[in-house]
Amino acid sequence: MTHYTTPRYLLSLLTMMLVALTASASGTAADELETVAHTLRQASGITADFTLTSGGHSVKGTLQAQGKKFALLTPATSTWYDGATMTVYSSASREATVWTPTEAELAESNPLLYISMTKDFNVSYGKVGENEKELVLTPRRRGGSVKSVRITIGTMTGLPKAIAIEAGGGSTKISISKLNVGNKFAAGVFTFPKSKYPGVKITDLR
Repeated sequence: MTHYTTPRYLLSLLTMMLVALTASASGTAADELETVAHTLRQASGITADFTLTSGGHSVKGTLQAQGKKFALLTPATSTWYDGATMTVYSSASREATVWTPTEAELAESNPLLYISMTKDFNVSYGKVGENEKELVLTPRRRGGSVKSVRITIGTMTGLPKAIAIEAGGGSTKISISKLNVGNKFAAGVFTFPKSKYPGVKITDLR
């Protein structure tokens, strides 16, 4: 299965943690990253429309998030996380898999998580222009699957416009066309809606 059909590289798009700024992080870039993280962390709810490109393929999707909970919907694969249980549905196989994710799996599934992970990355500036600037995150420890994360921030909004991830399996870019903060969501938004998928095979790995 190619990367663009899986939630693996999507799950950096939204679970807000406390940012741990350390002395070895570049002060200015790390501070700016913290400002962005604080804005997203304080939002009551977030909706993002995005295009994910990987392996020469692109797919459009929508992310809804509130705190640690999120629902990430694409035509190929959809993911729901209610804060404890994750469900991933594949439209090709009409199968849903349920399990309790690790912190690493959450970070790999939601690209905005990298915005709050300065304790694991050194942060520096990349390209800086009039309308946007780039923050470059490189892992403190070698040997992991992620080689670098580049976050493009709009200078007018102070919000992320794109996230590019270089990993051992290739590169993935998430371009965010719309990002709204302050949304309100019904309680069931972050739970797999079984009634909408009759006849789907469900594998429970909990």
